[in-house]
Amino acid sequence: MHTLLETLIVLPDGRQVRLGDVVTVTPRNVLANILRENQQYQRTVAYDFHGPVRLGDAVLEAVLARTEMPPGYTIKQAEGFRFRAEDRRQIYLVLAVSVMLIYMVTAAVFESLRLPLCVLLAIPMALIGIFLVYFYTNATFTREA
Repeated sequence: MHTLLETLIVLPDGRQVRLGDVVTVTPRNVLANILRENQQYQRTVAYDFHGPVRLGDAVLEAVLARTEMPPGYTIKQAEGFRFRAEDRRQIYLVLAVSVMLIYMVTAAVFESLRLPLCVLLAIPMALIGIFLVYFYTNATFTREA
């Protein structure tokens, strides 16, 4: 920083002045990174509410209604989690490799090439059953009530 303050700058009239004579440099804390989306700076504020989901939504709406924002600032609720295309490709690749490995292990255990197919074809039916049970009982996949 010392060499920066010793830098000579040329004024419009041609005189040279040290940068340290014109400006004051002081350290200050800043964000580790700056997020921008659609040419707007973005700051994320998050919280963790342990309780019923409907009560948490009511608390969030009450807090947002009472929050006064300075001019030029807006509050925008986050969208749901989305996978990028690259993440989706990796998930599909991992899924394909895992199904192939399961087939190979069950084929070795059953000493058959046909019996592991029966096991693998039963998995989608089991998943359909699980989703139907959760749907009809109004249960959630999360630990929250």
